[in-house]
Amino acid sequence: MQIEHSIHQQLLRQRIRMLIVGAGGTGSAFLLNLPYLHQALTAWGHPNGLSVTVMDGDAVSETNCVLEQLHEGVPPGKRILRQL
Repeated sequence: MQIEHSIHQQLLRQRIRMLIVGAGGTGSAFLLNLPYLHQALTAWGHPNGLSVTVMDGDAVSETNCVLEQLHEGVPPGKRILRQL
């Protein structure tokens, strides 16, 4: 069995836009890896790579500090997006 992969041609011509809602535990882990995806896209000839928008209205919390990798050393209570 042969599996063919395809990608919509528009994604190959335009900047790939992403909206990340939440930059806490899971979101921060995801965000840490996006530069690698962007670099891979441009290295393989994508003309524009990624355009990322992040939305998060929460604050860094004591209970989630272990998961929130982007916010290491930030005092609890500080707004997440101000930290980024």
